[in-house]
Amino acid sequence: MRLVYFCQERNVRALVDVKLEPLEDFRRTRKISLSTGQTERHVFITLFNYCEQHEWISGNPAKKAQSTAQSEAEPGGALYASGGSADLGAGPITSNAGRTA
Repeated sequence: MRLVYFCQERNVRALVDVKLEPLEDFRRTRKISLSTGQTERHVFITLFNYCEQHEWISGNPAKKAQSTAQSEAEPGGALYASGGSADLGAGPITSNAGRTA
């Protein structure tokens, strides 16, 4: 499932509404390798850094997200098996200024 669709299913429609909890919930649903999970986390950090620099959001929730290794150690954490990609989705999530990110 893509991040955008995942957020839309949870009524997270604006960048300012993407917080740590939904981001971690999304990452737990992913069945991906350890290295892909680490790359995905880095992609999210970079994306949210960009949004923060443009003042679309006030903080970067991805910086607070646990690394893949930490997530696997938790009960109920994703078992990172095979395949996967860092697909961020096709639909827009808008910033608080109404711009599309």
